Amino acid sequence: MLETLYAVEGQFEKLKEALTALAEVCRLEEGCLQYDLLEPVGEKDAILVVMRWEDVSFLRTHEASAHIDAFVEEFDGVVYGEVAQTEWYCVR
Repeated sequence: MLETLYAVEGQFEKLKEALTALAEVCRLEEGCLQYDLLEPVGEKDAILVVMRWEDVSFLRTHEASAHIDAFVEEFDGVVYGEVAQTEWYCVR
């Protein structure tokens, strides 16, 4: 899964700090293979979250977790606005 979060004007550092803390928790979730944060070259105010899960059931559990709900409740519209999300599956 790829997720791009766009910071509200002037809130990029706070978004980066909040996502860094969230990533530490998410990496400990069952089925998490990768949970990394990337900043695009030449673009400001965006962070790409790269997630890989053993299978989609682990992703769905992650999406329904209390820490994701708490993150959205605290930061949605405050430090980030738009979110672009794309699910990808491994071609075998």
